[in-house]
Amino acid sequence: RRQGDKIEVLHVCDRTKKYIPFDLQPDYIRRQYTMELLAVPKEQCTVTTLAKTDDSSTVNPTAKDLICKYTNDTTFPDGIDGVPTHDAPDVLVLGIVGRKGPKLNPKVFGSCADYSMRKVRCSTLIVKTTIAERGASGMKPRVFVVAVDGSESAHGAFLNTVQLCDRGRDVVNVVHFYDGRSRVADDPL
Repeated sequence: RRQGDKIEVLHVCDRTKKYIPFDLQPDYIRRQYTMELLAVPKEQCTVTTLAKTDDSSTVNPTAKDLICKYTNDTTFPDGIDGVPTHDAPDVLVLGIVGRKGPKLNPKVFGSCADYSMRKVRCSTLIVKTTIAERGASGMKPRVFVVAVDGSESAHGAFLNTVQLCDRGRDVVNVVHFYDGRSRVADDPL
């Protein structure tokens, strides 16, 4: 909640799917997150709903396509009359699964989370489960895993992770893979 920080909730919906339960309908989700954000100043939060097109003359983008386009392209027309209204995010936060629920294998991401994590140009945080309220006694530490490759963006992901974690409780694992055949500059020949 630092001055200047913003949070945007993005929901991609398909209004042609009338069979979706009430609590997953776009208007309900918009109201739910608007209520959740009441404590945040209005200039620091937005709830955006993007509808997938039902125009059969064009190729219909998937939810994952829209999330990546929206995240990577600040000129993406998301506002009234097709006017862009968003900034490029620093962090994209996604659930590990979508409306269809968990996979049989709990280690498998949903296709939207997997695709978005690979295609967006910002750090991505995948949330596996809901996080218990802070301050609960006996609360287990959360485990964060950050993959780094020496790039500036990987370093930014590490710094974002450090900001998100509780340093007195949580665990941050930094993972770096390298080709064992390559030589490190300080290694003797």
